[in-house]
Amino acid sequence: MTYVDCWKNIKDVRWLLYFVRNNNKLSEDYAVKLGLMKFALNTAKDVNRLSGKERRMFEHIEELITENMITGNEGLRLENKRKSYLNKLKSEPLNVKDMFEFNTYFAMLTEDPLNAAEKVYINALKFIRNFAEGNKQIILDFKRKLADDFREILGGIIEEGVEFDLEPEVIMDFDRNSIYKEHIFSDVYFDGDDKEEFNLKGFYNLWEKEQNVMWMLYFLFQCRNTNDEKIRQFTLNTLIEAVTKAGNKNLLELFSNHLKMVQDAIYGTVSKEEVYATSYKDNVLPFMGFFMFRNMVYAAINALKYMNTESAVTNAFRFLYRAIGYHSGKDKSFCKTISKEISENLKKEYSNPFDDFFHKADISYDGVAILKKHNYKPISHNGKWNFVPNNYF
Repeated sequence: MTYVDCWKNIKDVRWLLYFVRNNNKLSEDYAVKLGLMKFALNTAKDVNRLSGKERRMFEHIEELITENMITGNEGLRLENKRKSYLNKLKSEPLNVKDMFEFNTYFAMLTEDPLNAAEKVYINALKFIRNFAEGNKQIILDFKRKLADDFREILGGIIEEGVEFDLEPEVIMDFDRNSIYKEHIFSDVYFDGDDKEEFNLKGFYNLWEKEQNVMWMLYFLFQCRNTNDEKIRQFTLNTLIEAVTKAGNKNLLELFSNHLKMVQDAIYGTVSKEEVYATSYKDNVLPFMGFFMFRNMVYAAINALKYMNTESAVTNAFRFLYRAIGYHSGKDKSFCKTISKEISENLKKEYSNPFDDFFHKADISYDGVAILKKHNYKPISHNGKWNFVPNNYF
């Protein structure tokens, strides 16, 4: 399979945009930029045909976009119009008949055609999901139509020999399972309207064989089979035990005030908001300087201060595993031994979340299998689950 095959067969525009965004020659090609603007306008026109509640705005945006395409003034008027809309909204009440339709049009007011095409497409998906009222076939037909329109407008722009950071087989696997790539980072995420029926038996067997704590945590949270205090306490206890077994109890004394804050928040003697206020939200500080084991331990403790439990726990384990990895540079068997102990302890603490049909989760078994096949692991950012390559940990 080649990238040309991918281009011809992909069913979602986000992966088609991936090819444009990750090829400097294409992303700077003026003809491609015009094609992206035309796609954005045509998509907005499709939304207008189905809704038409914001017809006057659509007609105004259509005129602006058409003029911009003809004159080639690089979107200056579009950016100015966007600013004037925003200034107007500051002083006047927002009077919108259909917010999904409004946002679809508003997304076109940018000098970046690539950004416009992506935002218009995503807003159009939000519109059609609301418009279809649960009819998945309408949504899927709409998505396929837009993918065909995109290819027709831009033509066969992918050439043989061009390389991307993901292999063609991986891209097609992801596309078939409604998995898409964040355009800045290496993360991928689920966003599907065509998930197959929940595979309870498959997930049950998957849990029984699973040895990776990140996947186990994902299953527990997706099945809503966790208590916030219990899973935070397990994570804190695991962190303390791992640091102790690494022979670094002095770090527990060094960070004793932070550990106490996390423990007090779990007990409820101080508020989560108060503890969260002391955290470095982006964990920038731990990446500065040397002594990486110490820094990663600090980052794990800091992550446990986060408000959202899913983000707190998964990021704490992410940094803990990095710390373990650095320590394993000295003791090759440490990482394997401690990782096995952590997964075994988690299974002792929690039974198989798929042994009860009432814990059914809205996740795709085939999608999970594909992510595991390509060595991706889950992590939560502010309650949103993304999946990152194994080397990210």
